[in-house]
Amino acid sequence: MDREKIHRHIDTHLDDHIANIQKWVRQKSVSWDNLGVRECAELVAKTYRDLGCKEVEILEGRFFPGVWAFYDAGKPVTVHNYCYFDTGTVRPEGWKYDPWGADLVPMASYPKVLMGRGAWSGKGPYVAWLNALSSVIEVKGTLPVNIMFLAEGEDLMCSPSYEEFVERKRDRLRQVSASYTPSSSQTPAG
Repeated sequence: MDREKIHRHIDTHLDDHIANIQKWVRQKSVSWDNLGVRECAELVAKTYRDLGCKEVEILEGRFFPGVWAFYDAGKPVTVHNYCYFDTGTVRPEGWKYDPWGADLVPMASYPKVLMGRGAWSGKGPYVAWLNALSSVIEVKGTLPVNIMFLAEGEDLMCSPSYEEFVERKRDRLRQVSASYTPSSSQTPAG
């Protein structure tokens, strides 16, 4: 893989990548409050299609849908990817910025910090990873592995439907060699 070209592509498209994260953060998806989760599932499905997944399906769950997608790179290795796109309840009085605004604000030594519900937890790191995948595809033409995406909108409700989603896709998921879930754990030094 040509990391230098991929990193240049990311740097060149950084504004677009940030806008993708902002789009997800701006989409309300509070499972406990029945606020925007179905609409967020549609956004997740669209994002997978835009990435190049030919197979995308919204799965009805007990309370809210999940999303299944498959990126077929024609490779011998397949990775499972877990994502949750629901967020916690918002109490506006606890927010200095609009929790759905996805505003970029200076904070301490950082010139721009994306503020909003999900920016640090489920949505921000996840979309950053999807942005990186899109850069790999743009530079290399495809990914080095196949990816089976299985996202849910009920994580904060203790995932009442995820086991059923896995069961529905059991035969496909047997092809998986590894599972990966991105999170926000980078230090200020990188």
